[in-house]
Amino acid sequence: MAEGEQQQVPQQTNARSIFNAAVDPSILKYRLDTSKTLDSIQVYLEGRTFYRDVDKDGNPYIAENRMSEPKANQEGIHSIMNFLRSTISSPVVQGNFVDTGRYDRWVYEAHGAITFMLAVNADDWAIRDEDLEPINDTIMLLLQAFASRLLFNKERDGYSATMQTQETVVQQQRGGSLLGMFRRGK
Repeated sequence: MAEGEQQQVPQQTNARSIFNAAVDPSILKYRLDTSKTLDSIQVYLEGRTFYRDVDKDGNPYIAENRMSEPKANQEGIHSIMNFLRSTISSPVVQGNFVDTGRYDRWVYEAHGAITFMLAVNADDWAIRDEDLEPINDTIMLLLQAFASRLLFNKERDGYSATMQTQETVVQQQRGGSLLGMFRRGK
């Protein structure tokens, strides 16, 4: 190589660490975000629905529609949602059920806890008898789907795949010397 010519030497590395600065934090945030699951339960309990609409000037907006009476009073909805926020959370989604037996046991215990909570508080929370089972079923369907992400550590495996990056580092050489920038002048 002639004096003063630069050689580019590519080097590739794989990084599998959440601490890697190259990782897009929004991907991890999305995987850990439980707000959509919680919001869907709260919207159901409140008897609301949302849809897209356009105002008279043609500007789109999200409109709210009350589809039914709330399934519980405000205290009941608040209490149910607090229970669910402790169950459906970012730390919980990072857990692990190493076999289906543990998952099935968790679902069974969650179902029992929700059934008990609703039955004991139905009068105080103004929950109608005909709404007890649909409330419980709706919550359990979402809880089961959420908790299934923890089976066999598949959620963490997903993190690894999401966060695997490939970097290419280019080093420059001058005049065949690795320390070309420290060459002495003539």
